[in-house]
Amino acid sequence: MEKGSTGEILYLAFATKAKDLARGDWRYFGVKPSDTIQTALERMIAYGDAIVPVLDNEGKVLGDLRVTEILMKALEFRETDQPPD
Repeated sequence: MEKGSTGEILYLAFATKAKDLARGDWRYFGVKPSDTIQTALERMIAYGDAIVPVLDNEGKVLGDLRVTEILMKALEFRETDQPPD
């Protein structure tokens, strides 16, 4: 199989388990619901990702925050001149 071929990529996609690619401890990467958007963006930049998990105080995942959601809110604000809720 040729390196980088579609066949190799498909093989790796089916042979690789999520646990093999998962990051370690989310508590160091995630944000709390009370953290600012600036904190979330700083974590995204620091870890080179466009998504961060939102965690409770015990480290349980409550949801996620994506850079696209932040950008959409920023565009809403720009169009209305009203701060987002």
